[in-house]
Amino acid sequence: IRGTTDFWEVRATATNTAGSIKNRRLEFIRAGGGPGPQGPRGDVGPAVAFHNGESLGKSFPDRFYISENFRRIAIEHKMPGYYVLSPSGEMVPNPEVVKLMELPEQPTVLTTEQVRETVLAGLAQEARIMLDEGVVVAAQDLDLAMITGAGFQFWNGGLTPLLDRSGIAEKVTGQRFLPRGVASLPE
Repeated sequence: IRGTTDFWEVRATATNTAGSIKNRRLEFIRAGGGPGPQGPRGDVGPAVAFHNGESLGKSFPDRFYISENFRRIAIEHKMPGYYVLSPSGEMVPNPEVVKLMELPEQPTVLTTEQVRETVLAGLAQEARIMLDEGVVVAAQDLDLAMITGAGFQFWNGGLTPLLDRSGIAEKVTGQRFLPRGVASLPE
């Protein structure tokens, strides 16, 4: 998506059954970031991000995908990130990284809104699983973790209010995370 300083590789497979989405497998890997308006980000580097993704993929292969593209970028070639600053000051894909990417012969092209919905749907599914399995006690625990630990935009009120407001929580999980009126906008 233009204007971002991060590269996320998203892979999704889903089966649509009677209007609901089932059997979703997603991969969300932060493959790196470049200097944005505030300068370089202080996040973990690609090697640590890949290790985290690989650990999740090995532990939960039905829910997480291990990216061979990301392995090449982060581990084999130790690239610092996907984007570089061009001479004109724009963030552009690093040509060295682009050479390492293996792309499908007929890639599926998604709109910005389709990418957004796919990512949010995967997050909704994972949030519901963590609540159902007792990994967290309340949706607000996820919101706090996402804001303070993952750099999620605080102005959204956290992940779960965004998922509720967008309708994605109900579409993917069949229910809201928070009661109506809690961290939501008037209807």
